[in-house]
Amino acid sequence: MGFLKHLFETTAIYAKRDVPKFEDYMRFGTQKFDRGDYEGAIADYSIAIEANPVGPAGWGARAAAKDKIGDLAGAIEDLNHQIDLIGSLGRGMEIPLALLLVRRGTLSVRLKHYDDAFKDYKLATTLCPDNAEFEAGLEIIQAQLNSRNK
Repeated sequence: MGFLKHLFETTAIYAKRDVPKFEDYMRFGTQKFDRGDYEGAIADYSIAIEANPVGPAGWGARAAAKDKIGDLAGAIEDLNHQIDLIGSLGRGMEIPLALLLVRRGTLSVRLKHYDDAFKDYKLATTLCPDNAEFEAGLEIIQAQLNSRNK
């Protein structure tokens, strides 16, 4: 029964999409973001998300604007949605997913949530094992955790 419920919920979400409105408000939001009007960008990105809640770009753009105004918890919440959407796409999405995990992990570091940051960076290094930047970030976070536990 769980699968059918998921199928109906997913179908209902896709039926509610308004792609032209999504694209318009993403463009409006980006224009405001580029001018430094982050509150206005958040408002436009929110309308874009309402128009197409399964579009990962809206969640990521709004997360960036929330980051700019210092709403790190709100940015992480939006990244959680974006990560869920990208992760649900399956194979071939390892690099975009790893980049989003690092982005969320970086926000967690700024909030001093080192355990969450460590988990995100660890998963990112699992998805992209040859990325030296991810490994370096993981080492820095591990050092923070070690110094905190002394």
